[in-house]
Amino acid sequence: MVERALVLARELRSINRHRNEPQKIQRSRYFRAYCTGRLHEVAVASETEDAAWVPALKSALHRCNLALIRECERSEVTEIIDLSLESLEKELQNLQQEVWELDRKKMENLKMLNPRHVAGAQASPGKQLVRVEIQSLGGAAFQVTCSLNETLLHLKQYICSSGGPLVRDQKLVWNRSDLRWIHQTRPEASVDSFSLFYLGILDGDSAMLYYVRYCSQCEGVCACTECHGDGMPNGCGSCGSIKKPCRVCKQACRCPQCHGDYMSQPLEHCNACGERNEGMYIAMEPSFV
Repeated sequence: MVERALVLARELRSINRHRNEPQKIQRSRYFRAYCTGRLHEVAVASETEDAAWVPALKSALHRCNLALIRECERSEVTEIIDLSLESLEKELQNLQQEVWELDRKKMENLKMLNPRHVAGAQASPGKQLVRVEIQSLGGAAFQVTCSLNETLLHLKQYICSSGGPLVRDQKLVWNRSDLRWIHQTRPEASVDSFSLFYLGILDGDSAMLYYVRYCSQCEGVCACTECHGDGMPNGCGSCGSIKKPCRVCKQACRCPQCHGDYMSQPLEHCNACGERNEGMYIAMEPSFV
């Protein structure tokens, strides 16, 4: 969700710079309202996340919205929008670094697990249990007990509840050659609902645990931590990709809704950027001749 908010802040800043006639106060106010609405959507969506960074994200979005709606001189609305979004972008970049550091420490702490056996499925009559050996690149090594009727998702949940990464951030690479099809399946999450019995996992099988952070913007493995595969106008500093021009505007996007073209809107003005057909309003003025 942090990634999604960061991409949104960058996109809104770019649109603010390329809007038609940004000096017109009413159009700027329309776009300011559009910005606050989009940021509020991200804040609401973040409430579904169960993570320690959610309050910090919501606070950053709230501060940006307050900055956007504060009183200012008529000619400064466009500048206020840019400054507010720039400040939000910097806050989110810092928050992103903090989140990555917390995840890195979580993986490091796995090797400190004591005992080395993670609490998993409990023995009961008629339940066949298997022990799975889990290792990580950081040196962690522990066992997880599961029932053969439980799914790969249950195994990941046991790892997560014992201090490991979130389920969606885990990638298990099985050491037995005839199990490698599991992590080669695309999308990989599709096999999480399969039982260990169906997958052919036996007592004593082992897997390497990798931390592959889920990206809310890419909706899976991140294509690029900076541009998420979309590129940057002057080239992404991480992957080098150049952002493609808007397919409608044929340049940097002027508006995510009307793309600077009033005639594409059913309303008398675009409710995102305030674009309106001035010629139509002149033609509608009454004639007293």
